[in-house]
Amino acid sequence: MKTPIGNLKDINLADHEICAQVLSEDKHQLIEGLVFESYFDQFLMSLSEASGEQVKLVDVDTAVVSLPRNRRGLAAFVWARSKGDGLGRYLIALNRRMPVWLVSFSDGEFFAAPFSNGEIQDVYRPLQVVAEEVSGRTEVLFDRIEAAVRDRKRINQSFWGYLSERHGDALGLNIVLPRIFLNWGIQPWFNHVWNVDRVFLHGDQLWHFEIKHKYPMERGQSLFFGINTGELRLMQNLVNCGLRSMHTLIVKPNWSKFAGSMYIQNDMRSRARAAVIGREMKSDAIDAALLSKGGVSSSDTTFTGTGSVTFRSFAANTFHRFGRLNDDYREVAGRIFQHMQTGDQPLCNDEDLFRLRINN
Repeated sequence: MKTPIGNLKDINLADHEICAQVLSEDKHQLIEGLVFESYFDQFLMSLSEASGEQVKLVDVDTAVVSLPRNRRGLAAFVWARSKGDGLGRYLIALNRRMPVWLVSFSDGEFFAAPFSNGEIQDVYRPLQVVAEEVSGRTEVLFDRIEAAVRDRKRINQSFWGYLSERHGDALGLNIVLPRIFLNWGIQPWFNHVWNVDRVFLHGDQLWHFEIKHKYPMERGQSLFFGINTGELRLMQNLVNCGLRSMHTLIVKPNWSKFAGSMYIQNDMRSRARAAVIGREMKSDAIDAALLSKGGVSSSDTTFTGTGSVTFRSFAANTFHRFGRLNDDYREVAGRIFQHMQTGDQPLCNDEDLFRLRINN
């Protein structure tokens, strides 16, 4: 598979210097997001323990894409890292609403095969060949991320200050290869690409978890969080496929886009003030939000750092409190699991979030 830094087979993902080079092609906000996802994963990976083994991770990376106009709709490329509990159920669920390609990785290459009617329908072929056919594009140049949203200092802080040490020998497989899959296996071929963050199986029910790190926006005396319209439509489609969707946030106590991720890693006061919150995104709430007037976000929220995207607003007091970033991870996981089962857990209020802010 071709990438801007050479063929995938020739990239040594055991070399952290090489891994740093790969990740430096992304926005600094995205790399910082990987740090926050890693924090949150420690809660989510404890769901099995908190639930008495009732909640299990579906070990996949999923890219949902918009198809060209002559085909319309969405399609999903699902990289199955392993073929454990829930994989077949997940593929069948997606296939109710969209065509699905199952992706594998072997011998330094990604391959894809169509999946429908509960099984693989053809042989595996190189992912970029399949993506080219599905998209109808014959030649695609890799998008260059604008320098303004690729702050090298913040990327290096996140990488060397956290990701490299946290993941160790698994860095290439856990962090870098998923970025290669999305950025260069899928993104160049389609106008719109969305990543499904995490998928879990609880009994017979599949759950989608979206993980974000952000701070609230102010409107008068009220606080709200924006959700990208495209991501909201993705949630709508996943819910229509039969999944339940949870939007989870680590609320940055420093309410500034110029604050990176490492101040939370290095400052105990900041960790103690980083709230962990979430809400289930149900169909009626999603539909109502999509019918409401949208806002327009700045260019730094787009994939390349140019243009703009629309978002919809959700009041902060519609999210539930699961804890703080420095709480015992098992306790936070227990609250998340209880919320999945019953909808319980206290609601946020604006006053609490204002009190947690550190740059008043």
